[in-house]
Amino acid sequence: METITAQVSQLEICSSLSNSYSEAFHDIISYIRQIRRKPLSDAEINVTKSLAEPFTCGGLLVILQEPLQEHPWHKGANVVISECPTLSSLREGLRIGSNDILCLLHHVSVLDLRPFISKEQNYRIQGYQRERLYKLLIAAINAKKPDVILCMGQVG
Repeated sequence: METITAQVSQLEICSSLSNSYSEAFHDIISYIRQIRRKPLSDAEINVTKSLAEPFTCGGLLVILQEPLQEHPWHKGANVVISECPTLSSLREGLRIGSNDILCLLHHVSVLDLRPFISKEQNYRIQGYQRERLYKLLIAAINAKKPDVILCMGQVG
């Protein structure tokens, strides 16, 4: 986490639509498809993309440090959020803290520290692959140019 913090400490903020953040997110997907043994499902990509949006500069970016091992991807983003203690807590905290103004799926971008890689799969990928994945994540964070970065671990 210190590496990420050090690399994003000098971001410039903009509030326009960011094609580069969207492109950086898609670069992560492309790379994961190359290194992950188990193919990515469309449902996993779609839910993860829903959480990563909005693809604009600025705003709140949440980085999940220890994502759950399994999610019910095929049930959609709202069920994934409801069944994940961390995401559910984040949604509730945003609702309360913003007086029902901020919505997790429409106003906050969420990225995993190890996107599309479970803890078990993380042990299987090579060091240079893990380093490349972190660089892609840093590129996405830099493209997002968030106003605030919140790092979260598992709740529960």
